Amino acid sequence: MNWTRRKFLKVATGATVGVSLSALTRPKGAQPKRPKRPNILFIITDQQRKDAMGAYGNTILRTPNMDRIAREGIRFENFFIASFPCSPSRASFLTGLHHHSHGVISNNLVLNPKLPNLGQLLSDAGYHTAWMGKWHLAGPDKLIYDERGIPIGRKRASASEFTPPEKLGFETVVSAGRDYLRYLRRLGLEEPLPGKKVRGGHHTVIQDGHSVIPEEHCVEAFLAKEAVKFIHAQRNSERPFFLGLSFPGPHRPMTPPKPWDKIYSPDDMVLPANHRDDMSNKPAVTQRRFRWFMLRKGLNPASLKRALVFENEM
Repeated sequence: MNWTRRKFLKVATGATVGVSLSALTRPKGAQPKRPKRPNILFIITDQQRKDAMGAYGNTILRTPNMDRIAREGIRFENFFIASFPCSPSRASFLTGLHHHSHGVISNNLVLNPKLPNLGQLLSDAGYHTAWMGKWHLAGPDKLIYDERGIPIGRKRASASEFTPPEKLGFETVVSAGRDYLRYLRRLGLEEPLPGKKVRGGHHTVIQDGHSVIPEEHCVEAFLAKEAVKFIHAQRNSERPFFLGLSFPGPHRPMTPPKPWDKIYSPDDMVLPANHRDDMSNKPAVTQRRFRWFMLRKGLNPASLKRALVFENEM
């Protein structure tokens, strides 16, 4: 079903009128029947564009499960993200505010736990709230403001100022970092290559462009199993649940486990027109930041060629 904003508002308005009329026609003294509150499963993929789905016209990538959700549910055609970096966009989803209002204007900043947010509101409403996977709102930095309230820089926040999911109303938390590393440690997979430990969010060790961690133990499989376990545990609960399931992929490093590393050929990928943009027509500050990023990441034509980003003749 394809929904425009106008159609959505029309249906939503009709539903509101219907609820109001039912209240007016209810016999005096009769108590409204309390509707059963729905369980909510919110799934996020990280750094995935709209056009990287079959439901939005991509004929190369295979996304059957997402396509089915789009086909059987609501598929938005006119929408915008609040901000393109990870943390600001996530903070906007949780608070309903633009980044200049919630204060997370770039990555790795703490989110003010005093702001009304989805986790706390649902918890106050009686929901069993859970968050599994990538969070990216705990810090470790905070903004520095001048006397006018304008941010002028950032500094390291104290440990007590960090904002993990537990501080924002989430009761059950499974992280893609600490908890996943414990899982690998129990399986003896913490060091899949000699001398190479899996650390933090960098959960894949690159070897020939694929993860050496088996498919059934990659971070996405771990989170999916934890989510299924949580949902099954709620079967007989009187409380409704909200589960945020936040997969770290397809965010780089793009190193899927075998056999998924051979599903697609680089030759079939259609690159965007600005893929090789050298920023020469951008403001000087943007060009400097781009060069700084390339140097910081050790990127140069030789390394990019090895990564199959540029043609062989470059």
